[in-house]
Amino acid sequence: MWRLGIHTCPENFDYAPPYVMYGKMPTDNRSCTKCECGAPQGSGCLATMHLYDDGACAAEYNPLPLSSFVEQCHNVQPPGRVLGSKSMTDPAYMPGTCLASGGEPIGEAQPNADTAVTFCCIPPFAG
Repeated sequence: MWRLGIHTCPENFDYAPPYVMYGKMPTDNRSCTKCECGAPQGSGCLATMHLYDDGACAAEYNPLPLSSFVEQCHNVQPPGRVLGSKSMTDPAYMPGTCLASGGEPIGEAQPNADTAVTFCCIPPFAG
């Protein structure tokens, strides 16, 4: 015996529990939490400062690497040395990375009760 929906079986069909079958389209409310990216970590700038003996930026004596990653202070060597000129390269940006979060699965797919059919069976004929 069968019947649309989810039901219990009549008392004279107590041979086995009811069998419930579902149609093809489940109720599906699965999704994911929103993906996000935190603030960048480890980004900064790099450049080079060039020091020259002459005023025409032709006689370089000391290129100094510079970055925004650490505090920096450079002394001119030897002490008392005269700077003729200086120049600096354009800063080059080094992007950092961000810690990704979210994207966790939520929800579930469940059989659609609207497409359920209950089957009740009687014991096989004993003879």
